[in-house]
This record gives sequence, structure tokens and C-alpha cells, in this order.
Amino acid sequence: MSYLHRLRFHCLDYGYPAEFGMYLNYCRGLQFDEEPDYIFLRQLFRILFKALNFQYDYVYDWTLLRQRESALRNASAHAASRLSHHGHEPPHIVV
Repeated sequence: MSYLHRLRFHCLDYGYPAEFGMYLNYCRGLQFDEEPDYIFLRQLFRILFKALNFQYDYVYDWTLLRQRESALRNASAHAASRLSHHGHEPPHIVV
């Protein structure tokens, strides 16, 4: 059984929208030298996007992750700086 074939069933078994299975079936059916119908494929996901009531807010998952990581680093640095200003040293960990 090919990787895409296993992936198709894996995606559908875990509740992903049927459009992902349609996409995988379409891609699997392409011949090596066949040009994909990009308009069809984009439309497939645009319709799903609207059906799930998503909005084009231009905020992406990877942007949110970077913002959270940055906020955590800043909070940690701020807490360490407050401790050092009050005469406290951060605890040393000995391994």
C-alpha cells in the first residue's frame, strides 16, 4: 500500500474534512507529466474555508506561536531582572 493511500485513510479516520481525501485522491490519480488543475484544487479548499466559517485575518498559526514564545521569553527576562534588582539571585541548578 502506498504512502498516499495510507495517508488518505489516516486523515479520514481522524475526522478531517472529506476535501482532504478528495485532494489526495485527485493527486494520486495524476499522471507524472499531467498538469494539476490548480483552480479546482484551490476552489476545493476555498469552499471548505467558507463552510467552516474561517475568516481571512492574515494571522497564521506560526505567527501566533512566535508571538507566544516571544512573550514567554520577555516575561521570563523581566522576572529575572526584577529578582536581580531586589538583591535576589535566580536559583542555580546543580546537576
